[in-house]
Amino acid sequence: MRIVEFEWDDNNLAHLGEKGIEPEDVDAMLAARITVVRNKRERPGLYRFVGRGRGGRFLTVVVTRTADPGRWRPVTGWDSSQEERRRYGE
Repeated sequence: MRIVEFEWDDNNLAHLGEKGIEPEDVDAMLAARITVVRNKRERPGLYRFVGRGRGGRFLTVVVTRTADPGRWRPVTGWDSSQEERRRYGE
C-alpha cells in the first residue's frame, strides 16, 4: 500500500475539524510510521490509519481510496484508543 498524500475538501476538513484534527495533524502521520487496520465492513472507509500526528498526538484516521494511486481521502478521525495504540506498538 502506497501512501503519498491525503485529499482534502470542505467536507472532510469540517468533519475532522469538529474533532479537533487539522490537516497538518494528519499530514504529519506521513512523516512517521503508520499502522494500517482494515475497517469494519459496516463502517465508512476502507482502512484505519493509526499513527502520530503533530506533537506526538496519537490519531486514528479512517480513509478511503481515491482514483489516484497513493492518494487517500480522510473520512473521519479521533484520538487513538488504548487498543489502537497497542496495535501501533505503543
